[in-house]
Order: sequence, then structure tokens, then C-alpha cells
Amino acid sequence: KIIVGSEEIDIENGETIEMGGGTVTYDPSSNTLILNDATIVNTTGTINDAAVSFDNDLKIHLEGSNTINSVCSGIRSDDGGTLIIDGGENSTLTIDSVCYGIRMGGFSSTGVADMTINGASIDITTVGKDNRTGVGIQAEGNLKVIGSEITVDAQHEGLIGNAGVSISTSSV
Repeated sequence: KIIVGSEEIDIENGETIEMGGGTVTYDPSSNTLILNDATIVNTTGTINDAAVSFDNDLKIHLEGSNTINSVCSGIRSDDGGTLIIDGGENSTLTIDSVCYGIRMGGFSSTGVADMTINGASIDITTVGKDNRTGVGIQAEGNLKVIGSEITVDAQHEGLIGNAGVSISTSSV
């Protein structure tokens, strides 16, 4: 299951939905969610909710200038799996959230929860709630940042890889 904003994506057939003047497209053949100049907003929920939520593995590809605003988390999966975020030429992702900017794995994680950010430009601001969240990027497994530009302004930790963090040819 993939939910973007308040819209559940058709993961069997794929689809394109308009979001804030841009588009979000899901390609089931490559299990890729493509954000193209999209603005995604989440205004309700609890600590476990997100503007983009999914189960298991997912690749997110960035095109153009993308924004996520959330009263909870920006991008989140509580299940095990792998998240890959990559960027097209001159693409960006700006996340303003309360709890987590990007979180892979969590309280109900059932397996490895790795994250790779490759060739992406990401700017995250997360303010925290009740002095217990406010984390920029967290992977319950390994976090790898390759050829990317990452900026995080977080109440607590900026980057967490519970099983390790690897950063190469990147600005963090």
C-alpha cells in the first residue's frame, strides 16, 4: 500500500495524480514513485502518519522541485524493506515536518529497513513534538548517502542509521 497525501495509489495498475501543481506517478513495473514538481501536504494524523507512507520496498525518483509539508512525518514506512531515493538533474525535495523527515522502519518493523539516498538534493526541517521526535532522516537498518546534498535542521538527530551510516561523495 502507498498513500500520498490522502490518496491511496493504485499499486496494481499504476497511476498519475496531480498534487499541488505537479504530479505523482507510480510505476508498478519498477516499484517507483516519481515526484515531479509535486507539493504533498498532510494536515492530520498521529506520530505514525506521513505525507508519503508505504509498505516494504519502494524507490522514489525526484524530478523538478518537490515539497512535502506534514504535521507528522514526511516520508515513512514502519515495515521492513528498502527505500531508495534518487534525483534527476537539478531536482530537489524540501520537507517541513514535525516528527520525522524521512523514516524507514519503526515501532512495528518486521525486518531490515535500509535506506539509500543517491544523487538527490534534500532539505529537511523537523521541529519535534513533546521532546521525543524531530529527527531528519532515520533508517532502522543501514543508511547510505551517495553523491547527494543533504541539509537537515532537526530538534534532535539529523541522520541515524541504526545498523550504520555510510556517506560518500556527498555534502551533508
